[in-house]
Amino acid sequence: MLPTRVVVGGDGVLLRWLGTVRFVPWSSVTGIEPFDGGVMLALGAAPGDEEWLTLRMPEEHQRYHPERDAMVERMVAAWRAHPVATRPEAVSRLLGRDGGRTREWVRAMRALVRPAQGFRAASVPVERLWRVVEDPRADRETRTGAAIALAPTLHDADQARLRAVAAGCAEPRLRIALATAAVEAGAPDEVVAEALDALEAEGESPM
Repeated sequence: MLPTRVVVGGDGVLLRWLGTVRFVPWSSVTGIEPFDGGVMLALGAAPGDEEWLTLRMPEEHQRYHPERDAMVERMVAAWRAHPVATRPEAVSRLLGRDGGRTREWVRAMRALVRPAQGFRAASVPVERLWRVVEDPRADRETRTGAAIALAPTLHDADQARLRAVAAGCAEPRLRIALATAAVEAGAPDEVVAEALDALEAEGESPM
């Protein structure tokens, strides 16, 4: 009577039902099994000990059957296209957030693309940051950090590229964070920090 809304993205599947939200990253999915009544996702664990997430869909005779088949096909394609998890790039270590205020993190991220001042300073090539932003294996914090680092370098085409990456994400906070980095590319550090803090606070509130 009250259907679950399913959003399939390059990073995973977002499920919404009766005000609740659940995001399932492709990295946690070990198998997808379509069946007559829908599709089942095997989550983590060793074979035989998986958690199975079952999504029931309209029956064969119902008018939504073509949409159901298209959604399952897209889900399987996105999962198969998702790279097998590998060791993160070294640059990812520079993008993590080790506590501290958001404003300090934003300032540190933006400093990554400035010319290095001595051998202790980090200057990360722009294309390596793009590689992280566009990597569906990377976690939300790392991808957001890379987007913030890229923001001051973005031209119109780059902003469109970042917005396209954001649009392909199913996880709401990641999608909005990447879009914020594109829109607020020229904003002061404190403005970007406030936007990210507001996003995190909203994500922690009951849905």
